[in-house]
Amino acid sequence: MKQKKIFYQVKSIGSFEFDEWAVGYIDIAITENIIDEGAVGNLNAAAKRYKIAKYVVRALGMEDEAQDHMDSELPFKDAKNIPNGYSGYVYIAYDLGLINGFPNGMYQPFKPATRAEMAVILTNVDEDLISDTTPDYSDYDTYTGVIETLDSDENRN
Repeated sequence: MKQKKIFYQVKSIGSFEFDEWAVGYIDIAITENIIDEGAVGNLNAAAKRYKIAKYVVRALGMEDEAQDHMDSELPFKDAKNIPNGYSGYVYIAYDLGLINGFPNGMYQPFKPATRAEMAVILTNVDEDLISDTTPDYSDYDTYTGVIETLDSDENRN
């Protein structure tokens, strides 16, 4: 089934063509400051490793931490190749264990991430961060049985 294409208007930047299914996600990413409006036109291009670090760190709500570490030392031999304004994001993503360098000690910031690399990053986010915020229900009582009816507050008089 062929995806319907639509034009997406981004204020002060112009219109870009995307598959219809992507519009809601793009809107959320811009609204939540995960991606900048100026990056919208390039969403069909392969994501570079330095940009992925920025998107992931922003999605985790750690923008301030990234800004605080823009001048922090990174363990990569090619850290000087990370574009200005991105090293703090790489620092935080590395510090959280979400990204790694290559065995040769390089980060390769301009290398497009493979699907396998993206899968590892997303798994690391899920396992190391999101699962750590799961509430502890051990202090709650446990009940077993079958629910026969439910009544919401909306239906009560």
